[in-house]
Amino acid sequence: MPFRSYPRETRALLGAQLIFNLGFYAVVPFLAGAMASEFGMTAAAIGIVLGARTFSQQGMFLIGGLLADRWGARRSILAGCLVRIAGYAVLLGAADFTLFLIGAVLTGVGGACSPRRWRRSCRMPTIPPARPAARRGAVRCSCGWRSSGR
Repeated sequence: MPFRSYPRETRALLGAQLIFNLGFYAVVPFLAGAMASEFGMTAAAIGIVLGARTFSQQGMFLIGGLLADRWGARRSILAGCLVRIAGYAVLLGAADFTLFLIGAVLTGVGGACSPRRWRRSCRMPTIPPARPAARRGAVRCSCGWRSSGR
């Protein structure tokens, strides 16, 4: 299905997701370089900050999902964006290990609130592959196969 055939809202969400993913992968090397060259931090300190940042995003999706279930998709996405902005603001003014760690964790937690819910909110249609006889009557959805009741 061509990208232009999706609704405008879905394209906007996918574009924002692309920007967030580029931001995530651009921040990690930039942060490591800045901490080493401009602030003279050791490799261990840099590793702790980057590990905490990665864990706080990748490891906290369960908490982000729980918040999204409780607050709804729009509120959790907005909260994630605000927390991520706060994290980048802390990183902007960071000059020591503690502030780098707090800023990195905030950007990760903000990221954990957003992306999975966007994918769920998009609900892009999927085309099932050729169905074997055993799966006749099943419909492909975003979660897997469901019986269509036939």
